[in-house]
Amino acid sequence: MRPITPPSAGGSQPTSSPAIPRPVTPPLIGDHYARVVPDTPSVAKKAHEPEFFLENLEKQRLSLLEDNEKAVLVSPEYFLNTHAPRVNDQDVSMVVSKLVAAGLIVNGRWRDFPQDPAKSSETEARTFMPLVDIAKAVADFGAASGKTSLVQFESNPNSTPRSIDRNDLSRPDGYFILRVRNGTRWRDIAVTAEFKLRAGYGEILDNIKKMLWSIFHCNREDARKRLSFGFTIENTGMRYWFYSHGDLYVTESFDFITRPELLVHFFLAIMFASEEELGWDITMKRLKANPDVMDITVRSADGAESVFRTVKILSDFRADALLGRGTRVWEVVRVMNGKTYGKHLALKDVWIEADRPREGDILSTLRMSDQPGELQNVFNKFFLTVACHGDVFVQDRGGRLQPDDTRAVMMRGHDLPEDAQVFNLLLPPPPNKRSDPSKTVTGYHRGLGITRVVPKTPIRVHPKRHYRIVFNEVCKAVHDETSLEVIFNVLALNLMHLAGWIHRDISTGNILIDANGNARLADLEYAKRLEDNSIHVVRTGTADFMSIEVDHQRYLFSLEEDPTRHLPPKADPEADYKLLISTPPDDNALPEPPTQNRSSGESLAKQKSPPIPFRHNTLHDVESMFWCLTIFPVDREVVCNDSDNDNDNDNDNDNDEEKQKEKENEEKRRAAQRALAGMLFYDKLRRRQFLEEADCTSYWVCLHPSLSALGETLEKIRLMLGAAYRAAEKNLSAISNLSAEDTCSFIFRSLITLRNTRVLKDIFILPKDSTQGMMVNSNGKATEAGHADHSASDTPNGKRPRECSLATPGRYDGDSKKPKLSPVGVLGGRT
Repeated sequence: MRPITPPSAGGSQPTSSPAIPRPVTPPLIGDHYARVVPDTPSVAKKAHEPEFFLENLEKQRLSLLEDNEKAVLVSPEYFLNTHAPRVNDQDVSMVVSKLVAAGLIVNGRWRDFPQDPAKSSETEARTFMPLVDIAKAVADFGAASGKTSLVQFESNPNSTPRSIDRNDLSRPDGYFILRVRNGTRWRDIAVTAEFKLRAGYGEILDNIKKMLWSIFHCNREDARKRLSFGFTIENTGMRYWFYSHGDLYVTESFDFITRPELLVHFFLAIMFASEEELGWDITMKRLKANPDVMDITVRSADGAESVFRTVKILSDFRADALLGRGTRVWEVVRVMNGKTYGKHLALKDVWIEADRPREGDILSTLRMSDQPGELQNVFNKFFLTVACHGDVFVQDRGGRLQPDDTRAVMMRGHDLPEDAQVFNLLLPPPPNKRSDPSKTVTGYHRGLGITRVVPKTPIRVHPKRHYRIVFNEVCKAVHDETSLEVIFNVLALNLMHLAGWIHRDISTGNILIDANGNARLADLEYAKRLEDNSIHVVRTGTADFMSIEVDHQRYLFSLEEDPTRHLPPKADPEADYKLLISTPPDDNALPEPPTQNRSSGESLAKQKSPPIPFRHNTLHDVESMFWCLTIFPVDREVVCNDSDNDNDNDNDNDNDEEKQKEKENEEKRRAAQRALAGMLFYDKLRRRQFLEEADCTSYWVCLHPSLSALGETLEKIRLMLGAAYRAAEKNLSAISNLSAEDTCSFIFRSLITLRNTRVLKDIFILPKDSTQGMMVNSNGKATEAGHADHSASDTPNGKRPRECSLATPGRYDGDSKKPKLSPVGVLGGRT
């Protein structure tokens, strides 16, 4: 085994060095350890919860706002020079002059807004309709220099744009939309707008929620969207908005009526921008015959380009978050001269931190590492193999190609201004005091603008880079698997640790199953060398499967301190009695200073070792695997082919009292299982206590009897994992990359034993569906949802269970020729 040097993002070849077991703790330099700032563990996104899709639109908007509480606040001038498509100042001045000459700007004010919107007696839609005419005038005067406009501004707040990939009923007040299009679709919208006549607390908050939602929906609806623009107006106050996968920006409010040059600049920038500048990815082209099918170009590090045509979407749930990787995966085929050929592949499109190694390079590095024995020969069986990969390149107006980057491209390489602040999207409540209504609009709005800005110096922006990788294998995620007999093969995880790497994002979404039933470990963009001390504050990990130590950001199993050091001295009742009856000292007398104790304390302080910074290690990956194994029997609903009960229909005369008792016992068991799911996946503190318990056998009893062997295995894994933690943390300064090797091997052998004994045969998990079964909400409480209509392909042997919800205990009593299906688990909230 050799330590591996990771390749650069450009794809340079990795090198290796002599084999040595490596500690994962940072080195001791002098009297302190090397500075390490651990990656911040992720938190669960409400937009990824099943409940999110059951909520009404207003609640969804609020949940999205709570997921994304802050934006970067910049001046409108900075925004126009940095984020908006390029416009020459001379063009802005020329158009403003023509608008003045045409009488559209009078005395520095838009003619069509003779009074502030707050004083208008018209409806909101009618009051702001002049913006359509202003946009037309700007387009006409701006086109004089030979430019053509791709988009036009429209305002139709009573019409709902059509969604293709996601259901949505929202109606933006206005939008810049493609001139040439088929109907009004979200896919064709470049900029959204929201208007309010007044600038009170409720109006401002409503605009923020709606703007955030529009930006969010534009990008989840259209895989081609790289970025989005927007603007909001409350009375005369206007703000510009910009979104990329890396950050969200909003400008300070300005008066759009009396500062027409700022509005003209933005309208010119949008209307005469290129398709790429408006946010669309031209390396993804929709077929005219079928717009749902795309041809996607992948550019390798050597500049070679390959084109792939989408067959179907494999995964896009990460697109249901405003900020993040926005990962989408398609099943694709190669395209040559417009025709498809070859086998089906998997194409992954993702936005990763620009300074992270690329997944394709990490896989190449792992493959070049020396593995013991025959493990090297089976490497390709447990990891995905790469067909091609590389950063996505975009072209600027000068024809220059460069990697698509949220800072280098979308901000044109600019740094944030030193005085940039954080804008709190969750507005503070208005002051509880009476005021003159005529003064509330302007005076209160200014105060609100001050209180909701949170100073933070400096603000750090984390650029993201657009990246694509094509795999030779088309797989499905473990969380979509329906058979418990399919094994989560942790051998891939062990191979990774032997090569000196940690994954740091193990979840049921990145353990894949290929066509041959092999489990493959994927999503390596957050993987890191064990000795890598680089600083990165971007969140990593998936909350449901996160190690408790990573979640708490500290070691919890360390036994370095003597557990008896703080015990009291041995009791001496006689001495205590003498002390009780002794004469109290004179009030004016000062006690002798505790010289001995003080010197002892000083000595202890001098001998105290420097604190050891927390680091992610291999055991944390293994614990994540344990939670992956646990979530299926505990937090999901399963059914079994209960062939032993084929004669149930002949037992109509069974004792009703006995049946009632069985039903009550089953309901109690289900309630206990729901409680266990709530404890393990919705309660951080109790989850930690569970892992530290000496014996948790009683907890697993709530699983269905057919899963008793699995429960026993999970308890053994839990105990061994805790023992491995305690053994590794006896010396925190020397936690080795081999510390998880034995535990990994034990888990692997245990699962193989379960498979070979066939104890999980004919036990199946119902497909994850946010509208079916019993769910545990974010508070750990059980809630009942509607039942899904499962297709025949959804269930074992192609049979359709008539009722598989925990809300209705009992067996499927359909066609006697079909297998009986008994619900034996619980559907939970998150995977």
